[in-house]
Amino acid sequence: MYEQPFNPYQQNVTAVKDYFKNGRVLTMGILYIVSLVLNLVSTIFMMNNSRMIFNYAMNLFSQMNPQLYEQINSQIGAAQLESMASSASGSIFTIAYSCIITGLFIAAYLLIYFKSRNNDPNSTPRAGFTILQVFAVLSLIGMILATLIVIVAVIGVFALGEMLAQQGSTTAVLPDGTTVDARNIMTILSVVMLVIGALTIFFGLFVTINRVRYIGSVKKSLTTVELQSGGAKPYGVMCIIFGVFSVLGVLGSIAGIFGAGPLMPLMLINFLSGLISTIMLFVEGSIATGYKKHIDNYLYGYNNTPYGGVQDPSYVVPIADNGSNPYADPVQQYNNDYANYNVPQQPTPNYDPSYVVPADDQQTYRDSYEQAVGTQQKTCPNCGAPVGDYPFCDNCGTKL
Repeated sequence: MYEQPFNPYQQNVTAVKDYFKNGRVLTMGILYIVSLVLNLVSTIFMMNNSRMIFNYAMNLFSQMNPQLYEQINSQIGAAQLESMASSASGSIFTIAYSCIITGLFIAAYLLIYFKSRNNDPNSTPRAGFTILQVFAVLSLIGMILATLIVIVAVIGVFALGEMLAQQGSTTAVLPDGTTVDARNIMTILSVVMLVIGALTIFFGLFVTINRVRYIGSVKKSLTTVELQSGGAKPYGVMCIIFGVFSVLGVLGSIAGIFGAGPLMPLMLINFLSGLISTIMLFVEGSIATGYKKHIDNYLYGYNNTPYGGVQDPSYVVPIADNGSNPYADPVQQYNNDYANYNVPQQPTPNYDPSYVVPADDQQTYRDSYEQAVGTQQKTCPNCGAPVGDYPFCDNCGTKL
């Protein structure tokens, strides 16, 4: 039996744990484990076949553009290409790094699941959500940096177009011999980059910001008396939408497996990795949207009517409202709320205070009382005097 000290946040901890102990959280951990295994298999395959992969890629390039391949081969040399082939496995370190990241996600989801299933009231899944929050914040920082890079790239393309115009290099020859205005090409390229970059950044920032809000709201629900679900629904919906587009990409990669030649095992592994990532998007989306629904049901009831569920929000919000001091002692605040609670007045009895019981009735009541009490008193069997609980009679000393 666990000792459960006073904790004004305990009912919120219970509400969060009741949701995240479901099987979908464990499914996310298992899917990350499968993804880690696929990354390891891909790494081993590339380590053992790095030279073959490089030679196969160069062979395809020579078939696509023989003249350019011959030019590169003549300038770089076969020895340099062999050296590049031997160092092609350098990407293994990148894959190993991704395996470490995947391992942290595995630890996060398993911590959330098993901590939520623990009946100890002092056990919370906060550590798992802290890991997810760190990656969410890093993703947001990455999106902000990507935004700056896109802005710099667009400005650079515009500046290059202006520079070509000032130098008089306003024409460019396409591979088919067509002459076009280089300035117009730069302008069109800048607009296309700007539109594609703006859409990518908008959706990327929207997803990452709501992901940070969603994980942060779960952590706040574990440490405050106010249940929160901010960002959960939009983040979950976007995960499902991205999952739908990911399905199309996975289906399109099936044809490339059979035409990959010696790279068919690697392409198959990549296909399975894409399939696992797609499934994870749908599961993650269902977890986020389900959390939003769970909190709404907990606060407002399963019939979607106020106070119809397990918890009345008016019981939570006054304790969370600590006046102008957000760092007030929650226990003291609880006592203050209890002390300020207005107890309803008892109704006034409906009788006449001036009424006096008649003397005859008073004597009758007195005689009845004395008679009832007298029948319950013990008497001495020798002298008949009343006795108490003592073992001897106070009047004659007879042993009772």
